[in-house]
Amino acid sequence: MVAEVAHLARVANTEWRNLRELRRKGLGTRQAELKALESSCTHMRYFLLSMITGLLATPEYARASLSNSPVDTSRAVAGKLERQAILYDQSKRFTFLLTEQAVRWPVVIGRRPAVHDL
Repeated sequence: MVAEVAHLARVANTEWRNLRELRRKGLGTRQAELKALESSCTHMRYFLLSMITGLLATPEYARASLSNSPVDTSRAVAGKLERQAILYDQSKRFTFLLTEQAVRWPVVIGRRPAVHDL
């Protein structure tokens, strides 16, 4: 039990440091890192628990998903949309597993996605 709690504390500390580093580097830089990672992979698998990935996001969704950020998000939105070019690379394979919560999350204020939007 003690070892498990210690492990969870280490994971939580690592996640907190990653968020702090993300804020320092900027959201646009993170998109460039993701793009480089995706370009080096041949089969990408995504489990989307609560949100849709930038690879599948519309421009409106990408902007809305970053709307609570205290910094300028224009580079991050552009980076998310630029990353989508990889979807047309015939040498890549994608597997997306989305929960109902991810699909139905009303990220765009005032609009809940209809089933036919999905």
